[in-house]
Amino acid sequence: MKKLILFLFIFTLPSLIAVAALYYLFPKDVKILIDLGKEKIVIYYPFLKKYIHVAEVVKQPIKKEEKSPLKEKEIIPNLHHFTNAEIYAPICGKDVTEKFADFFTGCDFCPKYFINESKENQFKYISEIRGFILKKEEEEAIVFMNGCYRTDQSGSAILIRKGYGGWQRVSVYNNIQFDKEPLEFFDENGRLVFVARRTILKKDEIKQELFSFQFQKNNMTQQNLFSIQMPRGLKCETALQGAIDMPLKMKDTVFQSNLEIVGCNENKLNGMYHIRFQLKDGIFKPNKETSILMTKIEKYGE
Repeated sequence: MKKLILFLFIFTLPSLIAVAALYYLFPKDVKILIDLGKEKIVIYYPFLKKYIHVAEVVKQPIKKEEKSPLKEKEIIPNLHHFTNAEIYAPICGKDVTEKFADFFTGCDFCPKYFINESKENQFKYISEIRGFILKKEEEEAIVFMNGCYRTDQSGSAILIRKGYGGWQRVSVYNNIQFDKEPLEFFDENGRLVFVARRTILKKDEIKQELFSFQFQKNNMTQQNLFSIQMPRGLKCETALQGAIDMPLKMKDTVFQSNLEIVGCNENKLNGMYHIRFQLKDGIFKPNKETSILMTKIEKYGE
């Protein structure tokens, strides 16, 4: 019997030494294994629970995810696109003969109602916006076009209205200049107001303007919001020089653009700025920072 006990002691001694070494080197890991072993023993032999202490696991209540603060409302652009069957006839002045279901992209000629001043006979589609323009109770749209002018800088806007026979041309607004399709906004009455940037190229300077506009029955009203010029040539100018990025729609009534003021002469206004305007009472007004900056630019050099 003594030999058996001695044999078992010698046989298990290396394992005991190994466990002791592991406990010394990695006490946390060994403790986790021991606790796990206790749990397994109690599960299979419940009557040993009163002899083996097993720590009870307290379940933490699951925290509900806190709602993130409201982000700025996502701007969903007017994604409609007319087909040839819908507006080819009112825009081009001729009935469509093929590709009825294709998206409208323009006319391969200048319409008869248009005074052709261009070398190229193309009236190209730019964009379209649907909404209240002149008559709130009617379904209306503005289609912006380019071409049939002496320069590529000028464009046209065709006001169309839906009737019993489909879309009909109501008014044509010519000689509208913008660098990219205008941004759309709605005033307090639900009427469309547009914002765009235009670049005016002259012999001695490049001028950029931010402006808003609305369509009336026989004309178009404009509001010049901001302008700055960049002289052309190598001569160092003392006046402020700058450039404006394309305006971006930030909210339903707010747009922003980046302004860079540069110059060959050092001045305190050189640098990058954000200029922001908000639509209120049918008019775009600059925010406080933009208004202060505009005053500084106006008074520069006095």
